[in-house]
Amino acid sequence: VRGQAGVGILMGDAADSPVVVDKVQPSGMLLVGYRF
Repeated sequence: VRGQAGVGILMGDAADSPVVVDKVQPSGMLLVGYRF
């Protein structure tokens, strides 16, 4: 089992874009592996 989390922050022209809802964009991932 492995997990990862991160936060991205838009700056400059990307943050000022009309299609952007939130300037802070959290992300997460959970991986489950099994070997047999």
